[in-house]
Amino acid sequence: MRVIETTGKTIEEAIDIALVELNASREEVEIKVISRGKSGLLGFGNEEAKVKVEKKSDVSENIQIAYEILRNILGFLESDMTITTKLINNDKISDSIISLDGEDAALIIGRRGETLRSLQYLTNLMIQKKLNKRDQLVSLDVEGYIEKKLNNLFQLSKKMESKVLKTKKKVALDPMPSFDRRYVHRYFSDHKKIVSESEDYGRDRHVVLKLK
Repeated sequence: MRVIETTGKTIEEAIDIALVELNASREEVEIKVISRGKSGLLGFGNEEAKVKVEKKSDVSENIQIAYEILRNILGFLESDMTITTKLINNDKISDSIISLDGEDAALIIGRRGETLRSLQYLTNLMIQKKLNKRDQLVSLDVEGYIEKKLNNLFQLSKKMESKVLKTKKKVALDPMPSFDRRYVHRYFSDHKKIVSESEDYGRDRHVVLKLK
């Protein structure tokens, strides 16, 4: 068996169960967090954490290399942060993101996410150099920082979608960085009634939504 899904009271417990069943160490697997679980009120409504663990031999090469790069960087920083892969699914947009979790989160995120963006750029640069391909990029997250951003962008896109359909008028969003704009464009990429475009330059660049 190369792939297994397990549950536990915590993510760590679910991972440990999977490693035992696969007879593997953390270095030999890719870990995808399906659900972080939640605590109910007075013991009611509890939801267990759920993970999907896959032997590295069946994991895409770019993810394997990313794990190796990140382990080396974290080792150099003497950080014991854990590396997992989580699936973020917001309606019609799914993202598979490599997540770093642990006590050094603030250090890795940096001011307004600048350190995290630099780490992602460096990781992808090394992947491209090793594979000699430009389309094997990975996305990084730390302690749910990017996950929260994607969820907020999804809610914003959904809200603006309703506004355009209701008013029948063009809507200009506030200026935002390229990462945020790309997500909004993805949300509307296959929309039957609304088209998204980027306008202006530099820090003033923003997304405009309008009916087709």
